[in-house]
Amino acid sequence: MQRSRVYLDSGGSQPLTQRVRDAISAGVADGWADPARLSTEARRARALLDASREAIADAVGARPEFVHFAASPHDAFGRVVPAMVASRRGSDRVVAGATERDAVMSAVHYAVGDAVDVVPVDRLGHLDLETFRAAVSGIGVALACVQHANQELGTVQRLESFAEAAAAAGVPLLVDATASVGHIDPPAWGEATVLHPADWGGPAGLAVIVTTPQTRWLPTWPDGDGFAPGGVSVPLALASAVALQERGEHRAAEG
Repeated sequence: MQRSRVYLDSGGSQPLTQRVRDAISAGVADGWADPARLSTEARRARALLDASREAIADAVGARPEFVHFAASPHDAFGRVVPAMVASRRGSDRVVAGATERDAVMSAVHYAVGDAVDVVPVDRLGHLDLETFRAAVSGIGVALACVQHANQELGTVQRLESFAEAAAAAGVPLLVDATASVGHIDPPAWGEATVLHPADWGGPAGLAVIVTTPQTRWLPTWPDGDGFAPGGVSVPLALASAVALQERGEHRAAEG
């Protein structure tokens, strides 16, 4: 009897569909040049990158100019957390949930050391809203961090309630939506929200940062496009946009 293998552990990376693989090939063929330069080939690559940004923005309900790319979720949190904390002069504490991923907490400890108020969770992994509300209302809080969904437990936080509590206290919110976007829609966005294309069927090696107009982060280049030496990978950005569109189509078909 012939046996077939079924891959079930997609928590963090999803298998690439043929449509996504085709997008990578198209990106390699037409987007190989550095999109930060001015040649014809570079402008072609820049057009593909901008189209990818616009497609992702449309899929998540954001404005294209506030959709940025980073090399990974770890890189994204490292760019966002210190900048958001630094923008809050006179505030040097961070409120974070007990189930935040290591990449978030590494960036938090880099920014504020041990000045962290950790919000406990119940046996199902839900953050305690009243503890969170009290913590963000404290003195000197620069930032609050909430993980929308936990990929190990499957727990989905009541994000809208936490966003309302942070807003009422005047504290910016960072949302880790790396395990949720592409599967479920968040009921609220933070001043910065980090997404992971590999989790919705895109390729690894890229993260997406969605910000609000007033949010500070650390782009590599002054124009805010996140170009590092060698540039953002246009094939990865294009394939990530295609994968998110494809995931949206499947979700709509499923009702």
